[in-house]
Amino acid sequence: MTRHELRRGSDARDRIVETIVASRTPSSALGTRVQVKRFLAEYFAHVPVEDLQGRSESVMARIALSHLEFGARRRGGQPLVRVFNPTEKEHGYVSNFTFVEMVNDDMPFLVDSITGYLTRRGHVVHLTIHPIIRVIRDANGRRPGIADTDGKKNVNGRTAV
Repeated sequence: MTRHELRRGSDARDRIVETIVASRTPSSALGTRVQVKRFLAEYFAHVPVEDLQGRSESVMARIALSHLEFGARRRGGQPLVRVFNPTEKEHGYVSNFTFVEMVNDDMPFLVDSITGYLTRRGHVVHLTIHPIIRVIRDANGRRPGIADTDGKKNVNGRTAV
């Protein structure tokens, strides 16, 4: 692949992510539009263009925010896992695929281990999105904000815990 082709792919990915971030998809887990935009940008920051092309940007935003809302309350060390077939009524979108969502502390190789397990059991993984997003939680495990990329402050200037 030439440098020019790589650049075009990067530009296309950036445009798709910008459209996802600009969607007006609401979130019950985040209080401000700035936080929603930051979360969506971080959620899709490392997803290859091939995995984003041909998908509805508003549905991708809803998928990400549904994942966020699923993990809205979690104490450190307490992993959350859900396996489901999304419905419009319950999740705000539909898909022909089964979703596996996890919210947990950073655990090296966890995604690879789960993917390997599913593959060994005869399942095909069609898309993997593996964001690592530092959140700020209160003592009850609720998420009041998304930390800056340096992990120290959220968008309201509070210090990360």
